Amino acid sequence: MKLAEALIRRKDLQTRVSRLRDRLFANVKYQEGDKPSEDPNELIALLNQTLDELNDIICRINRTNGVTEVDGEPIADAITRRDTALRKIGIMREVLNRAADRPDRYSKSEIRILTCINVKEQQEIVDELAHSARLLDARIQAKNWETELL
Repeated sequence: MKLAEALIRRKDLQTRVSRLRDRLFANVKYQEGDKPSEDPNELIALLNQTLDELNDIICRINRTNGVTEVDGEPIADAITRRDTALRKIGIMREVLNRAADRPDRYSKSEIRILTCINVKEQQEIVDELAHSARLLDARIQAKNWETELL
């Protein structure tokens, strides 16, 4: 199995765990005289089985990420670098949107609100960071499809 396939399987298992959780919540109590639409004990058994499989695939992904390299660094480090860059991009885009927002003034006597950063300069920095993050993500994705899961 390729690393990319394992990542898809991990996502599927995470979704399944979430759905099993919801089904358990919906069936753990019932009105006297009725019965639950699904047996909670069967759902718990299925949840345990799914979590065991999820645990196994996550461990295998982590082991593979620890020894696989992208651009001369472990893929785990590249993923961390990409995710940190994406977080910074998100925050800076919010900052730039707020800085670029100009509140309406109804008269010259109202207090002026000023921006304390150079929006254009910071936008160029964010755009370059976003471009670098996209390129890194493409290299990570390519490596995921080349690498066999351990």
